Amino acid sequence: MTDITAEELQKATEQLLARASRGERFGIIRNGNPEAYLLAVSEAVNAPREETTAELWRAQKDPGPFRPNPILKQRLRRRYAARLRHLPK
Repeated sequence: MTDITAEELQKATEQLLARASRGERFGIIRNGNPEAYLLAVSEAVNAPREETTAELWRAQKDPGPFRPNPILKQRLRRRYAARLRHLPK
């Protein structure tokens, strides 16, 4: 696989597409980081099902840290304020 920058892709799109359709693969780099791949449509890019399933199971087992929902927090505050307004004086 040949790495090219996003600028090179903009300048020589036609030539790179022709080369990709002949089977050559390109990694596109933007700001020093890999961003995308350019390859022929005829090449399948599907990961094996076992690999994808194992990744999913890992994510389900470890959901990460608890992150409270800010919308629910706001609703609770509103309900509390509404109850205070309706208390007998």
